[in-house]
Amino acid sequence: PLLSKETADQTPYSAVYGANQVWEAFEAKLLKNSTANSITYDNAFLKYIYYHNWYVGNHGGTYCPGSNCAGLFLGSLFWFGLAGQSSDANFSSNLEYTQMSSGVLDSWVESTSEDYLTAYGTMPSSIKEILSQPWDRRCATSSQDLVGVSLIAQEVQYANYYKIYCPLDLRLTEIQAFAPSLMSQGQSPYLTFYFDLRPFNRSTAAFGLSNTFFVMILLITASLMFTNDANRLVLRPVEKMISRIEAIRDKPLLAMKMADDEFKAEEIAKERLQRQKRKPWNRIWMEISRCCNGGNRNEVLETVILEKTIIKLGSLLALGFGEAGADIIGKNMSGSDSAGVNAMVPGRKCECIVGVMRVRDFSTATEVLQAKVMMFSNQIAEIVHGVCNEFHGAPNKNTGETFLVIWKQNEDSGLGNEELIRKFAEGSIVSSAAMIG
Repeated sequence: PLLSKETADQTPYSAVYGANQVWEAFEAKLLKNSTANSITYDNAFLKYIYYHNWYVGNHGGTYCPGSNCAGLFLGSLFWFGLAGQSSDANFSSNLEYTQMSSGVLDSWVESTSEDYLTAYGTMPSSIKEILSQPWDRRCATSSQDLVGVSLIAQEVQYANYYKIYCPLDLRLTEIQAFAPSLMSQGQSPYLTFYFDLRPFNRSTAAFGLSNTFFVMILLITASLMFTNDANRLVLRPVEKMISRIEAIRDKPLLAMKMADDEFKAEEIAKERLQRQKRKPWNRIWMEISRCCNGGNRNEVLETVILEKTIIKLGSLLALGFGEAGADIIGKNMSGSDSAGVNAMVPGRKCECIVGVMRVRDFSTATEVLQAKVMMFSNQIAEIVHGVCNEFHGAPNKNTGETFLVIWKQNEDSGLGNEELIRKFAEGSIVSSAAMIG
């Protein structure tokens, strides 16, 4: 809108220039109804009609085989006539001079010389007959009466299937009226020409739809990208943290397994990165990426930091409270109505197998190993914990040379009480033998 010119500054269309020529010839015929003036009027009118040939503009392949007709671009004239008040005395008298002479159409077509710029094309034979007939099609608008001829009032095979008798048979947005600009202000009656804008409206609608689809695709793409970033950076990490917290709340000892899995995943990622660095092309690409990013390392997201912190806190709680204190952790984490910690959780009776593993002559080993006694104790603890976990036991306590191991009844095992105790008994004996051996 900011780049469009004002209506007064725009160059008139050919419809206006042609209407002025027809009006000048018509006024000359009104002043003196001579043969010369009639021929001039008929030639000007036929030139105007054929130059804006509706059939060439809408079906150029049939009515303009050379594809060089002006009507291919301007062909939309479908109705012409006299406009004014039918009650005026001049209206009926002027209407008598509008009809073209008989036989003038054939002589004009034969005498007209066409070149690349003034090719007119043809019309259906039934429409040619209408041009020489009296103007008898009476129509009306909200402010004036119309009497004229419709060029598309008949069905023409492969050309026109929708009969239009009057200009207002079409929507107001589908027609455009042109009148001579040389006539005096308030002239009545006067010649008027109605053009069919449906081809332009179809093109405008097609461009509007394509613009709408383009904007819709942009909005959908932008929303998908934004949603993907929001899901990847915020929603999925938060959901993952919530699921981990719920899992730790239900089974506090599961935090240790989560920590082990995360550690394994980190080690695998480090090893994969090291293997990629050993390849020359990958190393070059990584250096280029590092230079493009300004040498800054990728910062860890806050959600990842929170998730790892939750796993570490859960692991520390599981290590600190052990198997026996898992109920205390679960009870306090499940109570969301208060932030207070209740360590005095009521106990419950459970059946379990308790095993005590003692390192023989531990005091002697301490005096002999001196500073290496911690390595010795850790190796023993690794054996005890590993074998105990393998046979579904739980290391509970370590006091120097003694390890306390229990096999507690598990409600999630899906086994009966007697069967479970029997399997735990077998597992405790086998694990004790494995530790000793």
